[in-house]
Amino acid sequence: GFRTVYVGESGKELGNRLAGYRVEIVSEKKIKNDGKWLSKYLVNRKKLNIQVISIGSNDMKTVAFLKTLFETFRNLKISTKNIKTHIVGKNVIDYAFVSEEKDHEGYRFITEVYAESETVAHKLVAKMPPYETMQFDYDTCRGLNDFNVMIIGFGEVGQDVLRHLVRNGQFLGSRFSAEVFDIDMENCGGLFRELYSEMISRYDVSFNSVNAFSSQIYSHFKTDHRMNYIVACTGDDETNRKITNELQVFRQMHREYFTEKSVIACCSKKRIEILPDNDKLDYMKSFDVSDFIDEKADMLARHINDGYYLNRRGYSQQELRELWYKKDPVDRLSSIAAAEYLKTYFACSNSWGLNRKQLEEKIESSLKNILPELEHYRWNAFEASIGVSRMGMEEFADNVRKCSELIRKAKDSQSREDVADAERQFAVTRKNLGPYGLGGKHACLCGWNELDELWSIYEPLVNEYNQLMETLGKKTVSTLDFKSLDVKNIYHMLDLLNE
Repeated sequence: GFRTVYVGESGKELGNRLAGYRVEIVSEKKIKNDGKWLSKYLVNRKKLNIQVISIGSNDMKTVAFLKTLFETFRNLKISTKNIKTHIVGKNVIDYAFVSEEKDHEGYRFITEVYAESETVAHKLVAKMPPYETMQFDYDTCRGLNDFNVMIIGFGEVGQDVLRHLVRNGQFLGSRFSAEVFDIDMENCGGLFRELYSEMISRYDVSFNSVNAFSSQIYSHFKTDHRMNYIVACTGDDETNRKITNELQVFRQMHREYFTEKSVIACCSKKRIEILPDNDKLDYMKSFDVSDFIDEKADMLARHINDGYYLNRRGYSQQELRELWYKKDPVDRLSSIAAAEYLKTYFACSNSWGLNRKQLEEKIESSLKNILPELEHYRWNAFEASIGVSRMGMEEFADNVRKCSELIRKAKDSQSREDVADAERQFAVTRKNLGPYGLGGKHACLCGWNELDELWSIYEPLVNEYNQLMETLGKKTVSTLDFKSLDVKNIYHMLDLLNE
C-alpha cells in the first residue's frame, strides 16, 4: 500500500486525526527541490510508493509546493508511477497546469484537485441524495412530487450546493425550483448569476434579499410547493445551526409544508450536519483525509470514464490511468456527476438488489424508453450547472449548411485544400455538440423529443461527410442518433450500478 504524507500545517485536532490514519505530517518549509525530505520514503533507489495530500488555504503557496515537488521528482529521476497527489484548494483553475506535468520517463503526475466548496457540496449530495426526498411511480419512473429547494446563504458553499442540487434533482414528471435567500443578496453572487444564467432560468431559481431569521422566510412555505431540501450555508457554523434548529421546530409544527422525506442540512467548509425527517442527526467533517485513503475518492467516476475507452478498444490499466489524468478537468467532472446520479436510476425504478442480468432484463422489458430520457435530462442539468447554454436550432442548422457546402465542394474538386477545409469545418460543427465549460454552447441542450429534429438536421451531414471520407479511404464517424447515445449510456452504466 501507499505511505500517506500530509503536507502543510496542522493544529491539534487535525494532527490527532492524521495520526489515527497513520498519516505523516511534513511542513511545507521542508519541501525543497534537493529532495532530502523524500529519502525516508524511498523503497529502492528511485522508486516511491507515496500518497501526498495537501489542504491549502493559500492556493499560491500550494501551487508553488506542487511545482517544487514535480521539479524534485524530475531532478532525482524518480518515477511517478506509484505516486499520487491530492490537493484541496480554493480555485481549481489555478491548478490547470498539473494535467500537463510529466516525470523524466514521460508519465503524467497523478494529481487530483478539488475545490473546498465543491467538495462540501459533493459530500452533502452523496450523503443525502435528492432522490431520497422523492416518491416515484415505479412503472414509469416518474416523480410523484416536485423537487423544491431552499438555500439560505449564497457564498461559495451556497453556490456550489445549488449547482449540485440542480444536477441531482432532476426527475421525470417533476418540476425543479429553488428559492435562494441571503441578507445581502444584492451584493453577492453577481458573477455566479451572470455565468449560470441559463441554469437559473431553466430551473426556476429565484433570489431573495431576506434575513434568515425573518418571518419572510416562513411565508415562502405557505404556497403550493412542499419543500424537499433546505440547506443553511451562511459561512458561520453557529448561525447555520440556529437557522436549522428553528426550521426543525417549524417542520414539526407544519408537516404540510414539507414532503414526507424532507431534509434540513447546514454546510460550511468545516462541517456538514443533516437532519432528515426522522430527526436522526447525521454529522460529518466537510473534508477528511480518510476521503483519499486507499484511492476511494471518485473511483466510480474513473470506472465510468474507463468504460467509454474499453468499449472502443482494449486499453491497459496504465493507459486508462493516463487517459483519465490527462483529461480536461470539466470532462472528468462529467464522469463524477454521472457517478453521483447513478443510484437515482435504482430509486425511481425500484431496482435495488438486482444483479446485472436481472437489471438488463428489466430495462429491456419496461425501461428502455424511460431511463434514457431521464439520462438526457440529467446530462442537460449537468451542462447547465457548469455554465453551458443551449445553441438554438437555427444557429445549428446554419452551421450544418455551411459545412455541407464545403463537403460538396471537396467532393467535386477532390483537392487537398478543399478536403482539409471540409474536415476542419466538420470538426467545428461536431464541436457544437460537445463544448466544455463556462460560455460553451451545446445544440443538444433541449427537450427529449427535440433530439429527433436535431438529428434530422445533422444526419444528412454525417452521411455526406462519411461518403467523402470513404472516397478518400479515410476514417468515417459514428452515425448513432442522439437518443441512441443516451440508451448506450444507460447500458454502459449497468455494471456500475451495484458498486
